[in-house]
Amino acid sequence: MIESVIQGIADKLDAAFGPECRVYGNYVSQNLETPCFLINPVNPRREQQLGSREARLYPFDVVYMPAAADREELFRTAEKLLLELRIIQTAAAGALRGKDMNFNITDGVLHFLVTYDFSVCETKEIENPMEGLAMKGV
Repeated sequence: MIESVIQGIADKLDAAFGPECRVYGNYVSQNLETPCFLINPVNPRREQQLGSREARLYPFDVVYMPAAADREELFRTAEKLLLELRIIQTAAAGALRGKDMNFNITDGVLHFLVTYDFSVCETKEIENPMEGLAMKGV
């Protein structure tokens, strides 16, 4: 499920920033080509709700590393992310709305924080629900 959300974020970033800005959805330790985005999940969690329902919460830190240290470019990128990551499309859950969006700039790198959440209802299929039924008096 989380892979689908990461892919939805990556698709939105590709569409908004084009091929000249690389998007990494997996951990990359070296040889980054800048400018680029890194999509990092931050403490994903589930919360049990009534019955078989549960809430899935996926906070992300979308890191933008510019080609050159330019504070104005970082602010422009943050403003664009506020618009572009409002709603993403995922294969597993459809459209998801981003919430709790905020950003900070640390050491010339933009950290854009966003959370996507949705409900999941797990159903258990009963193979033969009438197997043990006995009727008396008929």
